[in-house]
Amino acid sequence: MAYSEGEVTEDQVLDSLGAIDGKVIFDLSSALLAGNVVGALNLLEELYNYGHDLKRLYRQMLDHFRHLLLVKMGQTAPPLVDVPANEMILMKRQVEAISLESINEFFAALFKGEAGIRLSAQPKLALEALL
Repeated sequence: MAYSEGEVTEDQVLDSLGAIDGKVIFDLSSALLAGNVVGALNLLEELYNYGHDLKRLYRQMLDHFRHLLLVKMGQTAPPLVDVPANEMILMKRQVEAISLESINEFFAALFKGEAGIRLSAQPKLALEALL
């Protein structure tokens, strides 16, 4: 990276691409799965204040819940779930105590909200309404 001196970190690469760290996706999905809406809203507010693209966040969350659904159904191999091994371990832990129906409800709700978020001039409000 031309704007960076020294060794480039993963965080710098993610930031330059506008991607959101996988840990944040896990934190947000964990809050939602635990019914901690206030925690999820606070995390969303932090991401918004940091300047992240919330439409990109939405897409990452949709992919994450799709992966969680497939992992819960026992599908843990590419091409259906093509994630690094460490993320697969975290996903398996994340879905252990959650029913397939609950994960499916979150995935379906996220999927149904796609047009509203994608077309919204205020994606933060659209995401808050979805949570």
